[in-house]
Formats: sequence, C-alpha cells, structure tokens
Amino acid sequence: MANPIPFGLNGTTTKVTATGTSANGTISMGGNTSILVTNTGTATAFIRSSPSAATAVVTDTPVIAGSAQTFSIPPDHVSVAAITAGTSCDVYFTVGSGQ
Repeated sequence: MANPIPFGLNGTTTKVTATGTSANGTISMGGNTSILVTNTGTATAFIRSSPSAATAVVTDTPVIAGSAQTFSIPPDHVSVAAITAGTSCDVYFTVGSGQ
C-alpha cells in the first residue's frame, strides 16, 4: 500500500464568506493540483471549483463545520465558491499539493 504524500503548502489562501447565497473567490493554482478547504464556521458549507466564475449550490461537495478536507482539482480551476443552507461561515481555500 502506497503512503500518501502529506499536503504541502505551496500557494496562497483565499477566504470566502459563505451564506445562503453563493460567494466566490479567485485562487492561483500555479501548477499545483490540491486545495485544503477549511470551514471555520458552525454550518456545513458546500463548495465548487471552476475554470471560470464558480457558483456553488447546496447539492455540491459538503465540508462539515469545523473541519478541513483536501481535494484534488484541475490546475486550470481558478475560481472557488461556497454556500450554506443559511448560517454564514468563513471557508478558506489553501493551494498546495499532496493529500
């Protein structure tokens, strides 16, 4: 069984304040293929990435309140978005590589 490569911080962090309406931000992948998504709020946030202006909906990928998850995304995705079912929360998208 292969050992996973730890997440390496190789880029910047973008903060998106998620509410009941989709909010988006811009990231620069710089050749990286992973993002660490941290939800510091008390509500589940639903996230999406896109090569152009991303718009999140509540059926997108959930990030549970108070958690952080790493995702692989295509290097041409420069827009990230987050939404909640109501309560606002801050979601941080950090560019890097690995898991």
